[in-house]
Amino acid sequence: MFTETRTLSKEDKLERREHSVELREFSRNIYEEIKRENDDKEIIDEELRVKTDFFKGNDGYTDEKIEEDNRLVNKKKKKFSKEKNKNSNGEIFEKVQACFFYRMLREKYLVVRSSDFDDLNGADGQIIERATGNIICTIDDSSTIDPDNIEEKKKKVLEQNINGGSKIRYGLTFEKKENSDDMELIGKELEGIPLFFLHVSEERLNELLNEMNYDLNGSPSEKEFEIFGELVDMMIEEKEEIVKGIKERSEKKTTENEEVEKELNFCKNVLMKDCEENISEIKEDLEQSDRMGKKRKKSLQESLKISMKKKDDLENRINRLENNINNFFMTEKHKVIALENFDKVDELFEEMKKTADELFEKQKM
Repeated sequence: MFTETRTLSKEDKLERREHSVELREFSRNIYEEIKRENDDKEIIDEELRVKTDFFKGNDGYTDEKIEEDNRLVNKKKKKFSKEKNKNSNGEIFEKVQACFFYRMLREKYLVVRSSDFDDLNGADGQIIERATGNIICTIDDSSTIDPDNIEEKKKKVLEQNINGGSKIRYGLTFEKKENSDDMELIGKELEGIPLFFLHVSEERLNELLNEMNYDLNGSPSEKEFEIFGELVDMMIEEKEEIVKGIKERSEKKTTENEEVEKELNFCKNVLMKDCEENISEIKEDLEQSDRMGKKRKKSLQESLKISMKKKDDLENRINRLENNINNFFMTEKHKVIALENFDKVDELFEEMKKTADELFEKQKM
């Protein structure tokens, strides 16, 4: 979550408390609906955050590891406790966004807030497709009055997507139940997920809070439709920038790789060949050591030692170059996966627009 840039006034705090009651009821209704859908399992809490206890017993989630993660969260929370509270802009927007995204998309997608652990690592929310189980994207929310902070954050999120996307320690996905076509929600670690940075100004956040319909089964307000549309457009624009960045980085890597291959071929076919020939000549001379003086023999032994060291260094250099090339191919593999993941995001965008249009038309009837 993004750090706040100022302290709320007394008037703002009073308004936030009023909205907090309505928002708490809204999120509690979502919590209860998700719980009913999943055999009363405690997957999220009433703040819509993924619960780490849900992962106990799963592969890779020992009690000790979960407790270690929780201790780390508590330590960081204490550090930022002065900057973050339940009525802060960022905290409120994160919860509001999860609530009204859930209401808009609940038929085909599950929208939840990430665990505190993943939140502190930059992924505030998750959107999961019900039919496939795919986690479509993660969300990093912010409400700030500092435009410079917004631009800096956008750059960081862009770079993270280009370098492989978001990693979720406590991720949710749907899988088929054993001996059944029914889907069930399970927890697992996920990576390579598109990450979107959503932000609104403090003014827009206040408008949303004042005009939001806090009834889960009620129709979204016009202000919700308006801001929902703005956030969808924001995601579409970000997606275009990210895909462009991934392709540009790939082209740069291709050029770098060609240079590495040239250096590798020179090391293998020229330098290594010369080195091995030199070592072979020295060894041949040493075979005739009985016919030479001690001084000459000692000199050849020193030369052999130096040449063997050069060969070792050259082999290490060749290994590093080969690793660079292998890493490049892994980068290419990740690029393909990343682009495929962003293709899935397009389907989410279409569903978001379609759902908003349908709900808006229904509201006008």
